[in-house]
Amino acid sequence: MEYLFNRGCEILIGGYRFNYGDLTMNVHVDFDDNNEPNESTVELYNLSKHTLANIRTGMRVIVNAGYGKDLGTVLQGNIVEVRTKREQMDRVTTIQVKDDLTVSLYEMAHTYRPGTKASEIIHDLLSRAQIPHGAVQLGSNHAYMKGFVAKGDPVASIRRAARDCNTEVFTRQGKLYFKPLAGAGLEVTGIVRLSADSGLIDSPQSYEEDKVKGVRVTSLLNYRLHADAQLRLVSEDFDGVYRVKRGKHTISMDQFVTEVDLVRI
Repeated sequence: MEYLFNRGCEILIGGYRFNYGDLTMNVHVDFDDNNEPNESTVELYNLSKHTLANIRTGMRVIVNAGYGKDLGTVLQGNIVEVRTKREQMDRVTTIQVKDDLTVSLYEMAHTYRPGTKASEIIHDLLSRAQIPHGAVQLGSNHAYMKGFVAKGDPVASIRRAARDCNTEVFTRQGKLYFKPLAGAGLEVTGIVRLSADSGLIDSPQSYEEDKVKGVRVTSLLNYRLHADAQLRLVSEDFDGVYRVKRGKHTISMDQFVTEVDLVRI
């Protein structure tokens, strides 16, 4: 398949750009739809001492991957740890990247008047703290008849207001995303089709975890597959629309795949 011969990956760190094929790299990106930021690993081989000296904790990392000119972001976050060690003749630098938010305000205190709706509060807090975010979709729009007090971490206040609207909040690639529970108020758009003709590898397998049944699939690396993405799965045993609950991207000289756990919508 043409996919196997047009792999592309670029890792951007500060002013540096590391390209797939120019050096040995291993990237392991974990993602899920829970509240906690994910931590991923980037390994780069045989960097110069000058380059190593300029890669530090706190720096922004972006990993774009795909095929040919069709590259998309699979990881965006901040460096939380850098370590280098010798492995035989190679010098391997391991970079831990946390998919966390960059906000301008970490502590605040503000009281909203009685009758204020959750959507107003959430939009105001996002603006005040300059929090990058996706579309604000809520399962409902709760009105606080006794008012609402936002104190401390603005993200925690946003999560509290969203929870009152039957909506979960999670972080993906440095942005805050909103997911109505049980499909309440959820618009199903931008569905990715996955079949043997579009990258599906092997046969999808059923799984059950915490009384939740789903399907586990592996495909050629696909940056469009991320937490909460909608997917139309077409295979011999499964045919339907699913949501990505969790998964991982793996990029190396040997592997260029995306593995995801799906739940039926």
